[in-house]
Formats: sequence, structure tokens, C-alpha cells
Amino acid sequence: MVAVAGLGRPAGAALAAVVATLLTHGFAWRGILLASESFDWATTVVATEVLVVLVEAVVYRSLADLSVGGSKATSCVANAASTLFGIGLWRLGIG
Repeated sequence: MVAVAGLGRPAGAALAAVVATLLTHGFAWRGILLASESFDWATTVVATEVLVVLVEAVVYRSLADLSVGGSKATSCVANAASTLFGIGLWRLGIG
């Protein structure tokens, strides 16, 4: 996405994607599993993803040299794609 848009540093964005995922993925899934015992699942996923996007945007901003808006947009698109893919696998009984 960063390379196609001609923004920031593509290599930095690739590194940021790995670092951001390592920082947030485990916490996000554990948090969703724990919170969904007390709250609606969809609300829990959305709230968790908002937090993940904000944390990961800081990583994209730092490593990919993106603007604040660009880092939020990159994080949002990456997390939306990842979440939808995961939900799709779950619905198919794969994940």
C-alpha cells in the first residue's frame, strides 16, 4: 500500500507491519477472548481493533516515515484486511 501510494519508505512499512503485529497480535486475541466473555463479541472486536490501529499507527509513523494520517490509514487498512480474513477463515471452520 505504501509503495503503491508512493508514500513514506516501503521497506520501513514492511518492517513496521512485522513489528506492529508482534507487538499487538497476541494482546489483541487474548483481550478479545477474555472481554467477549463479558461483552458482545462484535463490540469487543471493534474496540480492540481501534486500540490496535492506534498503537500500530505509532509504529508505522516511526518506521515508515508516514504522516500521522497516513500511518493511521495504513494501519486501519492492514488491520481491516487481517480481521476480515480471520473472520472469513473462522466462518469457513478453518480458523
